[in-house]
Amino acid sequence: MKNIIIVFILLFGVNSALSAGVFVLEGVYQGRDLYVQNPFSEEGVGFCIYEVTVNGMVTSDEINSSAFAVDLSMYEFMNGDDIVITIRSKADCIPNIINPEAISPTSSCEFSQVALSDMGVFTWNTKGENGKIPFIIEHYKWNKWVNIGSVLGEGNTNLCAYEVSLNLPAGENTIRLKQKDYNGEHLSEQVSVVSLGTPAELLSAKVTRVINFSAKTHFELFNSYGELIETGFSASVNASELDKGDYYLNYEKISGKEIRKR
Repeated sequence: MKNIIIVFILLFGVNSALSAGVFVLEGVYQGRDLYVQNPFSEEGVGFCIYEVTVNGMVTSDEINSSAFAVDLSMYEFMNGDDIVITIRSKADCIPNIINPEAISPTSSCEFSQVALSDMGVFTWNTKGENGKIPFIIEHYKWNKWVNIGSVLGEGNTNLCAYEVSLNLPAGENTIRLKQKDYNGEHLSEQVSVVSLGTPAELLSAKVTRVINFSAKTHFELFNSYGELIETGFSASVNASELDKGDYYLNYEKISGKEIRKR
């Protein structure tokens, strides 16, 4: 996913401890300009920023002012094109990016043909993606939505098709997709299917070194304070380093199963 990434790189000169700052912003074109506040340099002479490049090209924008816009329309980008903006400033001087969301990818795609088979094959199509944002796959169980995986979006505005195999417990399963951006969450419709098979069982509620299940299963392990210790998909959980006492397991369709470490 193309997130806004601001990297402050300290470049050391031969005869000075600190010579310059480099700020790198990565994102996608969305038809908007980027606005920057440009403070005076610490020396009191001139402004902080001395160069701005867009995808390696030095911008022709007037940057010798207290605030300026990086005009992205002049580069003839298409919506969704990758952008790297590099801002170089004087030492001990930090510019302020007013609207970083201008190049932050947004979750604006349309979901279609969201489907789930009883074998756990999850498929969906999208149209109008604006940047490579992960699709988070969520499973409703244990009275909440649980993240069970993610797939990086292609970021293509045209039709995109996705397919992933999920490990579903026996019984009814409900799945949805979620994307997150600076505006919040974007959800798909929910799809449900009854999966065949035999549910995994906890082999013993009293453990010493290993928590064992009869088969691989998604699980969450909590301590007595309700703090999540470990989560995963396995037939066993290493308990050798756990302190003695009571713990609680979510697995299969079971929530809050009490176990004791001896």
